[in-house]
Amino acid sequence: MSKAHFSPVKNQLKKREGEGAPKARRGRKPKAAATGQASLSPRSSPGGDGDMYDDLTAIKHLVERLGAEQVRKIVGLFE
Repeated sequence: MSKAHFSPVKNQLKKREGEGAPKARRGRKPKAAATGQASLSPRSSPGGDGDMYDDLTAIKHLVERLGAEQVRKIVGLFE
């Protein structure tokens, strides 16, 4: 059996067995979905003029996901 004949036969067998699952969409994934991280609010600014509620909510989510001790270690890196 040649390679040119083997590939189509293999694909037909997979379709019959139900292994031919639909392929994922091509292209880049959105940035937030690709990294799995929540982005900072566009209203937030490093100078402190942003909405503090959004910043505190982001910190709360970090504590829920990583744990309080891990967040303390991360904050210690900036001191």
